Amino acid sequence: VDFKTDRKGLVAVGERAQKRSGNFSAAMKDLSGKHPVSALMEICNKRRWQPPEFLLVHDSGPDHRKHFLFRV
Repeated sequence: VDFKTDRKGLVAVGERAQKRSGNFSAAMKDLSGKHPVSALMEICNKRRWQPPEFLLVHDSGPDHRKHFLFRV
């Protein structure tokens, strides 16, 4: 039986390899196909950054089909 004595968190083998390499394309492949807001939130959580602040800059279009522009 192996005992964990340090205070570091548990890390999966795949995560450890990705952190060491610092490979940007591997990180982007992980987020491909996701909504941009979800991807941004996931990156902030993984890097332990504060959640981004969204500021509405402009909205246009009819009520049933609005378009929004946010500053992050």
